[in-house]
Amino acid sequence: MKKKRLENIKKNEVLLGLSFLIIIALLVFVLGTTTVVSPVTRGNYSGTMLLNCTTTLNASTISYNVTFYYNASGGATGTVNNLTEPIWNDTANDNVFNISADISWLSDALSLYNITCYADNGTDQEFASAVANITIDNTPPAVSFSGITNTINNGNYTNTTLVLNVSVSDATIGIDSVYFNITNSTGQQEAGNFTKASNVTGGYYNISLNAAGFADGKYNITVWANDSALTNASGDVVTNLNNTERIQITIDKTAPSSITLAADTTSTTQTQIVLTITAVDATSGIDNCVADSSSGITITGRGTGTQTLTHTGLSCGTSYSYIVTCYDQVGNSKSSTQTSFSTNSCNSGGVVSSAGGGGTISAIEKRYILTDITPEKEAILSTFQEDMGVKEIRIIVKNEAQNVKVTVKKYDSKPEEITVEKTGKVHRYLKIETENLKDKLEKAIITIKVQKNWLLDNALDKANVAVFKFDETAGKWNELSTIYKEEDDIYYYYEVQLTSF
Repeated sequence: MKKKRLENIKKNEVLLGLSFLIIIALLVFVLGTTTVVSPVTRGNYSGTMLLNCTTTLNASTISYNVTFYYNASGGATGTVNNLTEPIWNDTANDNVFNISADISWLSDALSLYNITCYADNGTDQEFASAVANITIDNTPPAVSFSGITNTINNGNYTNTTLVLNVSVSDATIGIDSVYFNITNSTGQQEAGNFTKASNVTGGYYNISLNAAGFADGKYNITVWANDSALTNASGDVVTNLNNTERIQITIDKTAPSSITLAADTTSTTQTQIVLTITAVDATSGIDNCVADSSSGITITGRGTGTQTLTHTGLSCGTSYSYIVTCYDQVGNSKSSTQTSFSTNSCNSGGVVSSAGGGGTISAIEKRYILTDITPEKEAILSTFQEDMGVKEIRIIVKNEAQNVKVTVKKYDSKPEEITVEKTGKVHRYLKIETENLKDKLEKAIITIKVQKNWLLDNALDKANVAVFKFDETAGKWNELSTIYKEEDDIYYYYEVQLTSF
């Protein structure tokens, strides 16, 4: 009897044990397992995120949903916030839930976000273990040329090798790569000029650009800056790209094309000369112009192609020579031809009179002061009075000459110091005196002009004009080689060459 009772007790214990196991098994089945498949631990994401959650909670009905939550406190699941609204299954036994979620509204943070999934089948609920240390970076790198002294917007460059610099930073995930894209003014990319930059120090990147083959003109420099690799909602590895920062530069390897000087007769007086400088540079434009070393000269109008030279403290009736050098915006330069201009005459007619034994002799006088003449550049004397009969005098030296003074006089009749009067029809008596030039002169080319009416009145042909020079030692007039050059409506023009005055 006792044995049977023991057997019954054991059977009851077994039954109770079986019942307990069945209950435990049922509980395990009911609770199930909920898992976040995507995103992944320590993943980097931008813009959108693919959310994937699976669960083994009883899904026999369609009233079954999951909700994704996030927190930005790091560590364990902690306080959660809705990342999505509930996502419902479409059919019974559907226990895989996917959605592409917009995360652009979440603040950028490095390895700080946790994502969890909350499953609810109407009877039972369960949180999935959080996927931790997720990075969200929705912001492209910051790119700036500000503060970069040698790479500036609208900068002008002439070097064949340019060092281009830029500052790039990314507050969240860091920089992956920086490229410089070089295009011309029409947007066409220059061959081989999508170039990866070197990280020289900190957030600074640069390239050395060989611009030797670039034509003069404007070029666009666009920076392409990528942060480190991220994953989008499709699972593709992407980067945040900033390719909107652009500057334009000008490459100019050519000097200004022309520099011309013209007298401002309205502003020129007996004690000052005012000139208009016209300089042309087709690419970067003119920056500044400078004159030779004469004191009292100022030039205004910097940054324009028309500038004004003013020379003060001068003597009346005196000619002064000028060489003006103009620079474009990158420093290429060109110098003008040395050209002479005169202050106004000391008297109204510019006439100098002297009394001699034969009466009063009148002369028109023109004086020039040339500060510097070099063998590389001839000096040109012009702006003679109309009655002088001289168009210009070009002076070429074999050695540098400084502070050269030239005085040209035209007489109505033979000057007193000339002992022999020239026979024939005399058009002009001219006297040219120089200082600081004698042993340095290689040659001078004088262009004279003779009125057509004068030849007509004297029944002379244009081929019968000759220039003579008086030899004081021999006391005679020597004919010079006189070459007819051209004519206009009023004058015939002739050239003669001298090796001394």
